[in-house]
Amino acid sequence: MSVIAGLAETEMLSRFLHDLSQPVTSLQCSADVALLRPRTGDEYAAVLREHCVLAADLRKLIDDYRSIAFGDGECGNIGLSSDRQECPQTSPIL
Repeated sequence: MSVIAGLAETEMLSRFLHDLSQPVTSLQCSADVALLRPRTGDEYAAVLREHCVLAADLRKLIDDYRSIAFGDGECGNIGLSSDRQECPQTSPIL
């Protein structure tokens, strides 16, 4: 591997890790705050819906980088989506 290719790979990994840290931090902080006090079922459901959106962001980010790593994507298309998909509304289990 050439020095230039190695630098490009290191920069891509660095960007990936930086981009990955934001939604993971949001998931952790949201869960920590939700657990600070007892909440209603609706409040917990709202937190879970937020987590579902963040998980979708993570999935998109990973898919974008996978696409680039295997040569079927372009660097300009990576990152979190501005058109976020929310999880469908679900009824309580109990």
